[in-house]
Amino acid sequence: ERGRAIDNGLGSPASLRRMVAEKRRALKARYDSPRFHVSGFEDDLIGDPHARQQENCGAGYRILKISPDGNVHPCPLMNWPIGSLQDHSLTEITQRNGKRFALMLSPSPQQCGTCSNLVFCKGCMAEALQYCGTVERCNWKTSQAAGAGLY
Repeated sequence: ERGRAIDNGLGSPASLRRMVAEKRRALKARYDSPRFHVSGFEDDLIGDPHARQQENCGAGYRILKISPDGNVHPCPLMNWPIGSLQDHSLTEITQRNGKRFALMLSPSPQQCGTCSNLVFCKGCMAEALQYCGTVERCNWKTSQAAGAGLY
């Protein structure tokens, strides 16, 4: 940590990783429960038993992104907020939104048939939301996203 990094309040990648790890531990201590799991990045989930119990990718109920402005997003890849920590607690936001995401199925051959976008969308609701507008009819959007109030 030197030069403009110090002037601009930026730490080194190592100090940033330590800071993120400390914040993650604090969030885990406060919020982790049998119904809500606080974890790190995706590579930390490989051995996580919670990750194997899902019918979908976990967006919106097992995975959340909290932006610096306090907006809560259902997934790191989804840029639309489902609530703001400025207005509601994390518990309120997850209670209000968690069930609709938990009940959704991820895009799959059973849902999508022979759709040309399945190679991009399979298993990922964020990718499906991005690509559903590029096909004439998206079965996943009709059966899952619209039913959950995402469209």
